[in-house]
Amino acid sequence: LRLSPGDPAITVSFEATLAPTLTVGDTVSNQAVVNALGVAETPSDDPLTPAIQDPTVLTIVTQPDLSASIKIAEPINPEPGQAVQWIIQLVNSGAADATNVRLVDVVPTEFVSDISVDGGQVVDGQVTAQFARIAAGSAVGITINGIVRDGVLDGTPVDNQATITADGVAPTLTDDPATPAIDDPTRFEVVASPVLTLTKRVADDNGLPARPGDTLSYQLTLSNGGTGRAVDVVLNDPLPAEVSLVDGDGGELI
Repeated sequence: LRLSPGDPAITVSFEATLAPTLTVGDTVSNQAVVNALGVAETPSDDPLTPAIQDPTVLTIVTQPDLSASIKIAEPINPEPGQAVQWIIQLVNSGAADATNVRLVDVVPTEFVSDISVDGGQVVDGQVTAQFARIAAGSAVGITINGIVRDGVLDGTPVDNQATITADGVAPTLTDDPATPAIDDPTRFEVVASPVLTLTKRVADDNGLPARPGDTLSYQLTLSNGGTGRAVDVVLNDPLPAEVSLVDGDGGELI
């Protein structure tokens, strides 16, 4: 290897695994040396300290890690009036217990009603849950229940995300594992479809049995038994040749 004045610096990188027996406060000290013909051996320097040619030292610190916490929505395409659930897993993937863990989740009550929670409390649409300790490598869960409000339009996205705090760590947001994005809100999308039903009744105003010249009354009833709004509805009823229109209510003759 040759390195001339003015040449770009050479960077060497490597990875190493810490021994599992290390505990909090242990240090790992490491120093490299470089030799060249006619040049005295030169030790490496830790640029983060004021000392000259000192070893690079790492101090072991174990702490909880709640960043793997997730939130799942079921179903992902509910209809108005249908029950929905948010299932939250608080995951401590760190090497230390998480203490004084608190979860806060503001439910979008403009879209979801009848909020209840298994494993926490809810007040005015805000869900909270507290855990004195979540052991390292373990998880706890809560479930938020609700009902999609009637009248929510088809295709409406409903996003929701919880915030988790604990001693000694920065606040963490739940992640939607159904998407590749990191720490993104959990979303379900409302599906609301109209289901139209049309009935038609006939009565003889002159009494049965029907005779030529009698006046008939037809009654049509249109209803929407679905979960979505029907728009631009047009009802057509072609009259048979055997009758002629006398009067109409709620429509027009075309």
